Amino acid sequence: MIWQNAVDWADTLVYQGFSDWRLPSITDTGASGCDFSYNGTDCGYNSDTAGSELAYMFFTNLGNLSAYDTSGNFRGGSSGVDWGVVNRSPFTNLQNFAYWSGSEYAPNTSGAWIFNTVSGEQDADLKIFEFIAWAVRPGDVAASPVPEPGSLVLLGLGLMALRRVQRR
Repeated sequence: MIWQNAVDWADTLVYQGFSDWRLPSITDTGASGCDFSYNGTDCGYNSDTAGSELAYMFFTNLGNLSAYDTSGNFRGGSSGVDWGVVNRSPFTNLQNFAYWSGSEYAPNTSGAWIFNTVSGEQDADLKIFEFIAWAVRPGDVAASPVPEPGSLVLLGLGLMALRRVQRR
């Protein structure tokens, strides 16, 4: 669907009793627009996962690879086998195609940010093109912080000390 239809679809989606759905966000980092790179920017391959919920899902949650390594070398093989959407679990309909983000492209608001799972590339494209939409909810994308084992031990010791003081 075109971008505006994708945004509207996610905003009005009610599924399993939840109505707070939206398209994933992509943050434009650095200079306004596409700062193309093969490693760690807002545009290109191996995008910064801290600024892109789509890149986070693709690379971190699913463990997929882009068509190029961080030095700009083509990985070889074929999309969907060696890179691209190789790992889909736990999703059943994850496609090898471009997905809309909910973020407009600031240098040209007739465009929006996309993430292409065919090659693991993030870029912007015109809103009139038809791409796929993936709805998310707050807290769905980023991993929840897990306490370090040392922190848990300290917490436990602190609770035991409080209990002791309370008994006295």
